[in-house]
Amino acid sequence: MLFDLGEMDFNRCYDLITGVVVPRPVFIITTLGENGVVNAAPFSFCNIVCPFPPILGLAVGRRGGRKKDTEVNIGRRGQFVVNLADERLAGKLMITAIDFPPEISEVEASGLTAAPSARVAVPRIAESPAALECTLYRQEEIGRGENVYGFIMGEVLAVHLRDDLWSEGRVDSVGMKPLGRLAGEYFLKAGDNFKMQSVSLEEWRSRGAVSDGQA
Repeated sequence: MLFDLGEMDFNRCYDLITGVVVPRPVFIITTLGENGVVNAAPFSFCNIVCPFPPILGLAVGRRGGRKKDTEVNIGRRGQFVVNLADERLAGKLMITAIDFPPEISEVEASGLTAAPSARVAVPRIAESPAALECTLYRQEEIGRGENVYGFIMGEVLAVHLRDDLWSEGRVDSVGMKPLGRLAGEYFLKAGDNFKMQSVSLEEWRSRGAVSDGQA
């Protein structure tokens, strides 16, 4: 089955792409409003785009052409925190998705805890297994017609990691139990994990240049 995206409207294209590009990591982004209120909102259009210096890319949609608080706050202060969502945060994650007015903090409304950051003024979420403090690296608009997104790149200045998730010089990403976003209202829990090792050209040739495709 072939889908020609040039013939699709926004809604059909969105449903197709977000159904194919899965799973996506789920984060709660915290920012500071003009009045000092801590804003929090969930995002799955967020990922690492450069490892060194570490740069995260975040796409923020708009409502009726109006910028969301997250985009406005980042543009004003130049700082934000990317808080990883795990299974324990699933219920509270959806509360942060509510369109509260700017004077109400989604952190407080969802029963989460704001904790001080080390390098930025924006608080992180204490319950998150990992939080990445970011400063604005670049900000621009992407999209077409009325469907414009604010594309934000942030440089990671500091990372907070729960103590039990650091073992032998590595992050225990399996023990982190991160949430993954699927299509529509579906999310994914970390479950059946397996390891695969990369193979050099020499090793591949020594095996007869044949792979059984099994992990």
